[in-house]
Amino acid sequence: MPLNRTPTRELTAKPIQLVSNLKHCSSEPALNDNPTATGPASASRTIKRKRSDSEGLEVFMDEMRTLFKELKNTQAEKIEKLFTAVEEIKSQNYEIRASMEFISQKYDEFKLQLEKLERDHAKSHEYIQSLEEKIDTLERGQRSTCLEIRNIPCNKPETKEMLLKTVTEISRKLNVKMDSQEVKDIFRTKNKDPKKTTVILDLTSVLTKEKVIQMFKKYNKEKPRLSTEDLKLPGPSQPIFISENLSAKMKRVFFLARDFAKMNNFKFCWTSSGKIFLRKTEGEGPILIRCENDIIKLKTTLV
Repeated sequence: MPLNRTPTRELTAKPIQLVSNLKHCSSEPALNDNPTATGPASASRTIKRKRSDSEGLEVFMDEMRTLFKELKNTQAEKIEKLFTAVEEIKSQNYEIRASMEFISQKYDEFKLQLEKLERDHAKSHEYIQSLEEKIDTLERGQRSTCLEIRNIPCNKPETKEMLLKTVTEISRKLNVKMDSQEVKDIFRTKNKDPKKTTVILDLTSVLTKEKVIQMFKKYNKEKPRLSTEDLKLPGPSQPIFISENLSAKMKRVFFLARDFAKMNNFKFCWTSSGKIFLRKTEGEGPILIRCENDIIKLKTTLV
């Protein structure tokens, strides 16, 4: 075996190009998002991600189902309450309708009764008016020979003979022949105020009554008004008034007629044979007033 060895090659150290020989790669900051990542670690992470998303979706779906269920129950309760309220309203409407029908029926009945009462009232009013006219006719017949003499002083005590003596003196002043046989009755009406009492003279004939009124008007036109002084009666001098003895109804009509004459410038308002007359001016025809309605009608014609 040869002892000479083959000389070794001279080892020349060459610098290692570490940087230049390495391949430059771009950085992947989100390694988990790299779809090309392979290996057990990346597979494990993918499985965990899918499982987590599935569980979250399931929880979300459960919550939504619970929410919808609660909403459904709430809506069902509201609908049930609304349905109950509608049923109550229907029931109330039915009761109201029944009440309205009952009221309408009663109204019709009352209307018929009222119409009947109005007809009965009209008939009763007409009947009362006819009775009043009959009574007034009877009163006028009874008073047709009566006269009213006012402002004759009251003597206490006073007798019919004393009143008759005063009336005889009045007839003498008026130049009317009258004796005691023509006097049917004579009396004084009662009144709280003695000064306002009236002497009623009931004669035997209408002619004598009208003669007294006629001569009384003539006396007052030709001479000073007849007074208590002319008759030599006691007390202060007062004018004597003589008029027809009207019925209660005609007294009121006469009062209204005189008031109407004053308000509407009628110069004349008088009575004759128990009737009332108005005259606007001299020369015009007289207006007969039978009742209050005649005055009302006369007012409407003047408006």
